[in-house]
Amino acid sequence: MKGNIDNYLVELDCLFEKGLIIGASSDIAFEKIIIGADNNPLYSPMKFKRTYGTIIAVPQSLSERVYDDAGGVKMTVRETYSDLLEAGDTAHFYWIATQPDMLLMQERFYGDLDANGNVRMRYVFMIPADKVICSTNSRGKVTMNGDYMLVKPIMQSEDEIKTPSGIWLSEGTQPKPLLGTVVHANNLRSGTKIIYARNSDIEVEILGEKYYAMREPMAMCQVEDEEVIPLGKRVLLKEPLTKKYYDSGLEIPECFRKPEKRAVVDFTGYYCTEVSKGDEVLLESHPMFFEYKGENYWTAHESSIVAKVCG
Repeated sequence: MKGNIDNYLVELDCLFEKGLIIGASSDIAFEKIIIGADNNPLYSPMKFKRTYGTIIAVPQSLSERVYDDAGGVKMTVRETYSDLLEAGDTAHFYWIATQPDMLLMQERFYGDLDANGNVRMRYVFMIPADKVICSTNSRGKVTMNGDYMLVKPIMQSEDEIKTPSGIWLSEGTQPKPLLGTVVHANNLRSGTKIIYARNSDIEVEILGEKYYAMREPMAMCQVEDEEVIPLGKRVLLKEPLTKKYYDSGLEIPECFRKPEKRAVVDFTGYYCTEVSKGDEVLLESHPMFFEYKGENYWTAHESSIVAKVCG
């Protein structure tokens, strides 16, 4: 059995995690918000929606549709996602994948009760390939979908949250900003310490373990022996000039200043073929900024470079 182009068919036995009671009706409403006695919302779909189900059909094919993700990487669906996931395995996906317009079938099994004494239900969703993170099988094997990866955040050490005199700076350890270790991926080695793009750390739970799920282009650099190295087709740039004045001559407030889209390449990733160290380039978008060990870095993907400046 095959799904249509770019979509999996996935079966769920419920829409929300067990133990969540929604109203007095047995009919569960999508995106319903429960308001408590103090008028505070008690339910968030991101927290309680079921985010896994059984694959009953894989896509017939993956399209050649070109898209540009947050990392400025232009790729087709066919290049990005894989055909490694199999019917019968459990698909793990983002909570937003089970929106009402993606529901193909809803079925009640009257007379057949689940463990909680409720009528057993069956929901079949059409889930886009780009919302499926990975699959797991009965043996606990994790298969990543294309260039998705699962990352464990690197946590602060006790020395970083406690002064030499013994004063605690925070109640507990927190994830270090933009730093993590790859656990599962198709193209990056497990154990690789990476610096990832802002807002790509979406928390998911797979087989009882919590991870950040993101696409490999969101890994900007890896760290080896405290040296920052651009990954794949990314480049590190020398500090770009910052535009300080509008074209009219008025000064731009400091909080609105951005690096210009012109910079000099300082270090290239292994797979870069169009630019080299020392090239002055024009960028399609502003370079990404991050800080590591007190040093400032700017990075961009090779596909976001529109031209080299000659002379």
